[in-house]
Amino acid sequence: MVGRIIVATVTVLAVCSVAALAQTTAQTPIKECESVHIGYRVDDKHWGIFGGCYHSKGVKGGVFPRTTIVNFKLQIDWWPWIQKDHGGDIIQKCGQEAVKKGYAYFGLQYYGDCYMGNTPDLSQGLVTSADCDKKCIWDVGAIDTMVVYKLENY
Repeated sequence: MVGRIIVATVTVLAVCSVAALAQTTAQTPIKECESVHIGYRVDDKHWGIFGGCYHSKGVKGGVFPRTTIVNFKLQIDWWPWIQKDHGGDIIQKCGQEAVKKGYAYFGLQYYGDCYMGNTPDLSQGLVTSADCDKKCIWDVGAIDTMVVYKLENY
């Protein structure tokens, strides 16, 4: 019974979060690429809810300012990523940094580059479904792409 309540709560959070992200950015559809999970547990109080995979390139920054970067690339253990088909450990660490710094959103680009902010700039657009497997694999972005998450309370 408890498991069903938790799943239902996470599902409702995901639907609400995606809608909230769409309202924040005024961009629809909110996601072209499907995530491995609708969200990832960040800590005992927060979930990171998948908001989409976006193009994110430029010298001054993409979705979030470059000044917010935290590099987790050297902490990646690739074998679990291959087995589980997601980078949940790095997603969790990035979300924890965003919580610690008081941000509402976070994102991962180039596998381990963690960015965060309160207002994502999604003007470069969504990655198309044809490119998802190359640019949004493991629920983290690749080069010049970022998977964006919205922090939600339990």
